[in-house]
Amino acid sequence: MVAVLASASASAAQPNSAPSKGHPATKDGLSVTFHIHRAHVLYRSAYELERWDTGPKRSEIRKAQRHKQAIRVAKTRDQLSEFRDRQAQRLSQYAAEQRAYAAITPPGPEWLAALRQCESGGNYATNTGNGFYGAYQFTLSTWASVGGSGYPHLAAPAEQDYRAAVLYRTGGPGHWPNCP
Repeated sequence: MVAVLASASASAAQPNSAPSKGHPATKDGLSVTFHIHRAHVLYRSAYELERWDTGPKRSEIRKAQRHKQAIRVAKTRDQLSEFRDRQAQRLSQYAAEQRAYAAITPPGPEWLAALRQCESGGNYATNTGNGFYGAYQFTLSTWASVGGSGYPHLAAPAEQDYRAAVLYRTGGPGHWPNCP
């Protein structure tokens, strides 16, 4: 390029001289500038082509993108599979608990009467002030856990019997360790 510039400046200095061989020059030197610019563009294009040839092709880039997407889908499938396995395990555990719950036979009226007599002397309105209320001596948290609201000793006798039967079905007679 230096030779081209030198010939261009020599041609520009001598307006009537013949142009140099291979590089036509005009009076104002525009043709030489155009050829230099064109050579630079061609050189730059060749460099970019060479760089493009050594770099990844579009098809390779798309292939890598499809591979990444396939990995994401596979991870999602694995996560979904794990979720389904956990749900199936929870459902089978729930079914086992329901079978165990159904196996406990509800207490008969005789047993409830004996329990009521043992716990409170048969008085549904018992409030001893020690945190236990009603005929079956419920705590407020136990009463709420079986669906009761308010205070147990203020509930109707039929509701207290029902809540005691529900509590019995969750753990049997173990909730009243001091009574039969």
